[in-house]
Amino acid sequence: MKTIWDWSLGSEAKRMIGSAHSISNGFFHLHHFYPFPWDPQTSYLHQGVYLPPLSYLSLPDFWHRSLTYDNQSMSLPPQLSDLHQAIISQLSSLHLPTPDFSALQKQWDSIALRFFRLIRTLAPYAPYIKSLTIHPTYFGTAGSFNWGPETIVYLRVDQPVTTLAECILTSLTRPYLYKTRHATWEESEFLVDYLLQETELARLFPTPHLGTLESLRHQTPASVISASDLFLRQIGAPTLTSQAFSVKNSTLYFGDCPLTTLTSREHSVLTKLIEKAPSPATTDELSDLLFPNVEKFSLAALTKTIERLRSKLESSGISRHYLATASGIGYYLKN
Repeated sequence: MKTIWDWSLGSEAKRMIGSAHSISNGFFHLHHFYPFPWDPQTSYLHQGVYLPPLSYLSLPDFWHRSLTYDNQSMSLPPQLSDLHQAIISQLSSLHLPTPDFSALQKQWDSIALRFFRLIRTLAPYAPYIKSLTIHPTYFGTAGSFNWGPETIVYLRVDQPVTTLAECILTSLTRPYLYKTRHATWEESEFLVDYLLQETELARLFPTPHLGTLESLRHQTPASVISASDLFLRQIGAPTLTSQAFSVKNSTLYFGDCPLTTLTSREHSVLTKLIEKAPSPATTDELSDLLFPNVEKFSLAALTKTIERLRSKLESSGISRHYLATASGIGYYLKN
């Protein structure tokens, strides 16, 4: 398998667009990641999302346009090429040094073969990787990855080899879990944390893996949250209240954006979920809403309706993870 380690202003600019996407669609807000300003003396927090000192307000429609970036493929659409170049131009003025990742690269090379052999045993459904591209980065979250056999990982410069392993393993297992088990983001994270902490994989690493869920479950000081909120306002980023979804004059909104592309069925379901929030809308309540003719109701049909709504939200630039499953009860909106 071909492995490439690559750092450039171009990769950092793509990192910025991907981070802006997850701010704008509510993913970071939903999962308690906190954006902060980056500087060369930054002391990174695991749950922090670090953004460089750019003139964000001068980037045309930056936050809205970032929603057209596909974080699953990490491919840059042609319509964002001018934005990408504008970010590169601003980053060049920061004179960022090429990070030294030689020690991490050597450490990864020493365990990679055993790592992938163990994955074949522990997760035999995982696809084979054709190529692996690793972008060390100063910015964003601890690590990010795409889906697909040509794997791309962004690894923040403060992170150990265990985070690289976490990104690769999640990239290989999450698509299967989402498709076949309708797993949540948290359930996918739990599986990877378990595999890296409690199986033979743990023996590969010099230090124990710090699980993502464990770090995010720590109580975040109010001062950290308020500092992040202030930073988001300063750079003109969209900020979401505790009630991300709302109904105003029969129109559904996510934040300040009206949701105008929903079908009547999707509109009815989301309205019911907003009315019930934070409690779940039960399966019976949703079935009465969608299937007045009881003979036409089935759990499979309801599940398909919910999945279509999740996909519609995602196509509108809203994280699909807002619509959560209450096992054995129904569905609810996370805020």
